[in-house]
Amino acid sequence: MAKDHQFPIGYGVDKETSDSLGGYWEPRRNFAQPSEFLITPSGKLVQVSYSDGPLARTEAGDVIKLVSFLESQKKK
Repeated sequence: MAKDHQFPIGYGVDKETSDSLGGYWEPRRNFAQPSEFLITPSGKLVQVSYSDGPLARTEAGDVIKLVSFLESQKKK
């Protein structure tokens, strides 16, 4: 579990947790579609993505660009 958060991050999300996060539970195959969150060290959500299928998932390169941008804004 992530420090200071009350839900699993990365894997092992059950239906109850998926529902509490607003995620989409795939009933036919019995698993949660991805719910992706970019969270600052202070706990602020800066990007959220919910998927209900295999399209429109956040790419790692896009996360790196967003984090780099946010870091550059802190220096101004």
